[in-house]
Amino acid sequence: MKKLFYLLTLVLVVACAKPTTERPLIGISCGADEYHATLHLAYVNAVYKGGGTPVLIPPMTDSVALLNILQNLDGVIMSGGEDVAPAYYGEEPHEKLGYVNDFRDTYDLILARMAHDMGIPMLGICRGVQLINVLFGGTLVQDIPAQRPEWNLIHRPQGEDDQPMHDVSFETDSQLAKMFGTTELNTNSRHHQAVKDVAPGFRLVAKASDGTSEAIESIEGKPIWGTQFHPELMFEAGDDTALNIFKAFVEKANEYRKTKCAR
Repeated sequence: MKKLFYLLTLVLVVACAKPTTERPLIGISCGADEYHATLHLAYVNAVYKGGGTPVLIPPMTDSVALLNILQNLDGVIMSGGEDVAPAYYGEEPHEKLGYVNDFRDTYDLILARMAHDMGIPMLGICRGVQLINVLFGGTLVQDIPAQRPEWNLIHRPQGEDDQPMHDVSFETDSQLAKMFGTTELNTNSRHHQAVKDVAPGFRLVAKASDGTSEAIESIEGKPIWGTQFHPELMFEAGDDTALNIFKAFVEKANEYRKTKCAR
Protein backbone atom coordinates (compact mmCIF):
# COMPACT_ATOMS: atom_id res chain seq x y z
CA MET A 1 0.00 0.00 0.00
CA LYS A 2 2.85 2.38 0.82
CA LYS A 3 4.32 1.78 -2.62
CA LEU A 4 0.96 2.41 -4.30
CA PHE A 5 0.46 5.62 -2.29
CA TYR A 6 3.95 6.79 -3.29
CA LEU A 7 3.26 6.14 -6.98
CA LEU A 8 -0.08 7.98 -6.87
CA THR A 9 1.54 10.93 -5.11
CA LEU A 10 4.31 11.02 -7.72
CA VAL A 11 1.76 11.03 -10.54
CA LEU A 12 -0.08 13.99 -8.98
CA VAL A 13 3.16 15.94 -8.48
CA VAL A 14 4.22 15.36 -12.08
CA ALA A 15 0.76 16.20 -13.43
CA CYS A 16 0.55 19.44 -11.48
CA ALA A 17 4.13 20.57 -12.01
CA LYS A 18 4.56 23.43 -14.47
CA PRO A 19 7.05 22.54 -17.24
CA THR A 20 10.22 24.61 -17.29
CA THR A 21 9.94 25.06 -21.04
CA GLU A 22 6.51 25.28 -22.61
CA ARG A 23 6.31 23.92 -26.14
CA PRO A 24 3.59 25.31 -28.40
CA LEU A 25 0.86 22.79 -29.20
CA ILE A 26 0.81 22.08 -32.94
CA GLY A 27 -2.31 20.34 -34.20
CA ILE A 28 -1.97 18.11 -37.28
CA SER A 29 -4.94 17.11 -39.43
CA CYS A 30 -5.35 13.40 -40.08
CA GLY A 31 -6.50 11.26 -42.96
CA ALA A 32 -9.55 9.06 -42.49
CA ASP A 33 -11.21 5.97 -43.87
CA GLU A 34 -14.29 4.16 -42.61
CA TYR A 35 -12.55 2.82 -39.53
CA HIS A 36 -9.23 4.62 -39.05
CA ALA A 37 -7.61 7.99 -38.56
CA THR A 38 -4.20 8.02 -40.23
CA LEU A 39 -1.08 10.18 -40.26
CA HIS A 40 2.52 9.60 -41.33
CA LEU A 41 4.74 9.78 -38.25
CA ALA A 42 7.16 12.03 -40.13
CA TYR A 43 4.81 14.95 -39.35
CA VAL A 44 4.92 14.14 -35.65
CA ASN A 45 8.71 13.80 -35.60
CA ALA A 46 9.33 17.00 -37.57
CA VAL A 47 7.06 19.05 -35.30
CA TYR A 48 8.68 17.64 -32.18
CA LYS A 49 12.23 18.14 -33.48
CA GLY A 50 11.20 21.65 -34.51
CA GLY A 51 10.36 22.49 -30.91
CA GLY A 52 6.61 21.91 -30.80
CA THR A 53 4.35 19.39 -29.14
CA PRO A 54 2.43 17.51 -31.86
CA VAL A 55 -1.30 16.96 -31.31
CA LEU A 56 -3.28 14.82 -33.74
CA ILE A 57 -6.65 16.37 -34.58
CA PRO A 58 -9.25 13.59 -34.95
CA PRO A 59 -11.24 13.60 -38.21
CA MET A 60 -14.75 14.79 -37.39
CA THR A 61 -17.27 17.27 -38.73
CA ASP A 62 -18.65 18.50 -35.40
CA SER A 63 -17.62 22.16 -35.48
CA VAL A 64 -18.17 22.59 -31.73
CA ALA A 65 -15.83 19.71 -30.94
CA LEU A 66 -13.23 21.03 -33.38
CA LEU A 67 -13.54 24.50 -31.84
CA ASN A 68 -12.87 23.05 -28.39
CA ILE A 69 -9.72 21.41 -29.74
CA LEU A 70 -8.54 24.49 -31.63
CA GLN A 71 -8.91 26.71 -28.57
CA ASN A 72 -6.04 24.77 -27.00
CA LEU A 73 -3.76 24.80 -30.02
CA ASP A 74 -1.09 27.30 -31.07
CA GLY A 75 -0.62 26.17 -34.67
CA VAL A 76 -2.25 23.88 -37.22
CA ILE A 77 -0.65 21.79 -39.97
CA MET A 78 -2.94 20.64 -42.78
CA SER A 79 -1.43 17.34 -43.88
CA GLY A 80 -1.28 15.53 -47.22
CA GLY A 81 -3.73 13.05 -48.69
CA GLU A 82 -6.38 12.64 -51.37
CA ASP A 83 -7.53 15.03 -54.09
CA VAL A 84 -9.88 17.86 -53.10
CA ALA A 85 -13.29 17.56 -54.77
CA PRO A 86 -13.40 19.93 -57.80
CA ALA A 87 -16.92 21.03 -56.87
CA TYR A 88 -15.32 23.19 -54.16
CA TYR A 89 -13.60 25.28 -56.82
CA GLY A 90 -16.38 25.25 -59.40
CA GLU A 91 -15.11 22.61 -61.82
CA GLU A 92 -16.34 19.28 -63.13
CA PRO A 93 -14.16 16.26 -62.31
CA HIS A 94 -11.46 15.53 -64.87
CA GLU A 95 -11.15 11.91 -65.99
CA LYS A 96 -7.72 11.78 -64.35
CA LEU A 97 -8.99 13.03 -60.99
CA GLY A 98 -7.81 10.78 -58.16
CA TYR A 99 -9.69 9.46 -55.15
CA VAL A 100 -11.89 12.03 -53.38
CA ASN A 101 -12.82 11.63 -49.72
CA ASP A 102 -15.96 13.67 -49.06
CA PHE A 103 -15.75 13.22 -45.30
CA ARG A 104 -12.17 14.44 -45.17
CA ASP A 105 -12.93 17.40 -47.43
CA THR A 106 -15.65 18.51 -45.02
CA TYR A 107 -13.45 17.98 -41.97
CA ASP A 108 -10.45 19.79 -43.46
CA LEU A 109 -12.47 22.74 -44.74
CA ILE A 110 -14.18 23.25 -41.38
CA LEU A 111 -10.88 22.92 -39.56
CA ALA A 112 -8.94 25.30 -41.82
CA ARG A 113 -11.71 27.90 -41.87
CA MET A 114 -11.98 27.92 -38.07
CA ALA A 115 -8.20 28.06 -37.61
CA HIS A 116 -8.08 31.04 -39.98
CA ASP A 117 -10.94 32.82 -38.24
CA MET A 118 -9.18 32.35 -34.88
CA GLY A 119 -5.90 33.68 -36.26
CA ILE A 120 -4.05 30.42 -35.56
CA PRO A 121 -0.88 30.01 -37.66
CA MET A 122 -1.46 27.42 -40.38
CA LEU A 123 0.91 25.43 -42.59
CA GLY A 124 -0.42 23.35 -45.48
CA ILE A 125 1.60 20.49 -46.93
CA CYS A 126 0.77 18.85 -50.30
CA ARG A 127 -3.01 18.34 -50.11
CA GLY A 128 -2.87 20.91 -47.31
CA VAL A 129 -1.66 23.72 -49.57
CA GLN A 130 -4.24 22.74 -52.18
CA LEU A 131 -7.00 22.72 -49.57
CA ILE A 132 -5.99 26.17 -48.30
CA ASN A 133 -5.89 27.56 -51.83
CA VAL A 134 -9.36 26.19 -52.58
CA LEU A 135 -10.79 27.38 -49.26
CA PHE A 136 -9.88 30.98 -50.06
CA GLY A 137 -11.10 30.98 -53.65
CA GLY A 138 -8.29 29.48 -55.72
CA THR A 139 -8.36 26.56 -58.16
CA LEU A 140 -6.26 23.46 -58.85
CA VAL A 141 -4.77 21.67 -61.81
CA GLN A 142 -6.64 18.37 -61.48
CA ASP A 143 -3.97 16.32 -63.26
CA ILE A 144 -0.62 17.80 -64.25
CA PRO A 145 0.28 15.40 -67.11
CA ALA A 146 -3.14 15.77 -68.73
CA GLN A 147 -3.73 19.49 -68.18
CA ARG A 148 -0.26 21.04 -67.92
CA PRO A 149 2.06 18.84 -70.04
CA GLU A 150 4.64 21.66 -70.11
CA TRP A 151 5.16 20.95 -66.39
CA ASN A 152 7.17 17.95 -67.53
CA LEU A 153 9.26 17.00 -64.51
CA ILE A 154 8.39 13.77 -62.72
CA HIS A 155 6.06 14.89 -59.95
CA ARG A 156 4.68 11.52 -58.88
CA PRO A 157 7.38 8.88 -59.33
CA GLN A 158 6.79 5.16 -59.28
CA GLY A 159 8.27 3.36 -56.27
CA GLU A 160 10.40 5.49 -53.96
CA ASP A 161 8.79 8.93 -53.84
CA ASP A 162 10.44 10.46 -50.78
CA GLN A 163 13.84 11.13 -52.33
CA PRO A 164 14.91 14.48 -53.88
CA MET A 165 13.36 14.80 -57.34
CA HIS A 166 13.82 18.39 -58.53
CA ASP A 167 14.81 21.91 -57.51
CA VAL A 168 12.38 24.48 -56.16
CA SER A 169 13.16 28.21 -56.25
CA PHE A 170 11.59 30.69 -53.79
CA GLU A 171 10.99 34.39 -54.29
CA THR A 172 13.79 36.09 -52.39
CA ASP A 173 11.42 38.43 -50.54
CA SER A 174 9.01 35.69 -49.46
CA GLN A 175 8.36 34.69 -45.88
CA LEU A 176 8.89 31.04 -46.79
CA ALA A 177 12.39 31.77 -48.10
CA LYS A 178 13.19 33.31 -44.72
CA MET A 179 11.55 30.42 -42.87
CA PHE A 180 13.51 27.81 -44.81
CA GLY A 181 16.66 29.93 -44.67
CA THR A 182 17.29 29.52 -48.40
CA THR A 183 15.85 30.38 -51.80
CA GLU A 184 16.77 27.03 -53.38
CA LEU A 185 15.75 23.54 -52.29
CA ASN A 186 16.11 20.11 -53.85
CA THR A 187 12.76 18.60 -52.92
CA ASN A 188 10.81 15.39 -53.05
CA SER A 189 7.64 15.18 -55.15
CA ARG A 190 4.57 12.97 -54.72
CA HIS A 191 1.60 14.70 -56.32
CA HIS A 192 -0.33 14.88 -59.60
CA GLN A 193 -2.19 18.11 -58.77
CA ALA A 194 -1.01 21.63 -58.00
CA VAL A 195 -2.23 25.19 -57.44
CA LYS A 196 -3.59 26.72 -60.66
CA ASP A 197 -5.23 30.08 -59.91
CA VAL A 198 -3.84 31.43 -56.65
CA ALA A 199 -6.51 32.43 -54.13
CA PRO A 200 -7.15 36.15 -53.53
CA GLY A 201 -5.02 37.35 -50.65
CA PHE A 202 -2.21 34.91 -51.44
CA ARG A 203 0.71 34.82 -53.82
CA LEU A 204 2.75 32.11 -55.48
CA VAL A 205 6.23 32.26 -53.93
CA ALA A 206 7.96 29.13 -55.25
CA LYS A 207 8.12 27.12 -58.46
CA ALA A 208 9.83 23.98 -59.68
CA SER A 209 12.25 24.38 -62.58
CA ASP A 210 9.47 23.42 -65.04
CA GLY A 211 7.15 26.12 -63.68
CA THR A 212 4.99 23.95 -61.41
CA SER A 213 3.46 25.82 -58.46
CA GLU A 214 5.26 24.75 -55.28
CA ALA A 215 4.39 27.19 -52.48
CA ILE A 216 1.98 29.99 -51.56
CA GLU A 217 1.67 32.40 -48.66
CA SER A 218 -0.66 35.12 -47.43
CA ILE A 219 -0.04 38.68 -48.59
CA GLU A 220 -2.52 40.10 -46.08
CA GLY A 221 -0.43 39.58 -42.97
CA LYS A 222 -2.16 36.33 -42.07
CA PRO A 223 0.03 33.54 -40.65
CA ILE A 224 -0.71 31.06 -43.46
CA TRP A 225 1.84 29.25 -45.62
CA GLY A 226 1.81 26.16 -47.82
CA THR A 227 4.21 23.91 -49.71
CA GLN A 228 3.42 21.36 -52.41
CA PHE A 229 6.43 19.20 -51.47
CA HIS A 230 6.83 17.34 -48.16
CA PRO A 231 9.47 18.93 -45.87
CA GLU A 232 8.65 16.43 -43.10
CA LEU A 233 9.71 13.55 -45.38
CA MET A 234 12.78 15.48 -46.52
CA PHE A 235 13.81 15.83 -42.88
CA GLU A 236 13.11 12.16 -42.25
CA ALA A 237 15.38 11.33 -45.19
CA GLY A 238 18.23 13.35 -43.64
CA ASP A 239 17.78 16.88 -45.02
CA ASP A 240 18.29 19.11 -41.98
CA THR A 241 17.46 22.26 -43.97
CA ALA A 242 13.88 21.01 -44.26
CA LEU A 243 13.55 21.13 -40.48
CA ASN A 244 13.91 24.93 -40.65
CA ILE A 245 10.30 25.36 -41.77
CA PHE A 246 9.06 23.49 -38.70
CA LYS A 247 11.33 25.48 -36.38
CA ALA A 248 10.09 28.72 -37.93
CA PHE A 249 6.46 27.59 -37.81
CA VAL A 250 6.80 26.62 -34.15
CA GLU A 251 8.18 30.12 -33.50
CA LYS A 252 5.12 31.64 -35.18
CA ALA A 253 2.95 29.38 -33.03
CA ASN A 254 4.83 30.46 -29.93
CA GLU A 255 4.19 34.12 -30.77
CA TYR A 256 0.50 33.33 -31.18
CA ARG A 257 0.45 31.45 -27.85
CA LYS A 258 1.95 34.43 -26.03
CA THR A 259 -0.64 36.84 -27.45
CA LYS A 260 -3.40 34.36 -26.63
CA CYS A 261 -2.21 34.01 -23.02
CA ALA A 262 -1.98 37.79 -22.67
CA ARG A 263 -5.65 38.32 -23.51
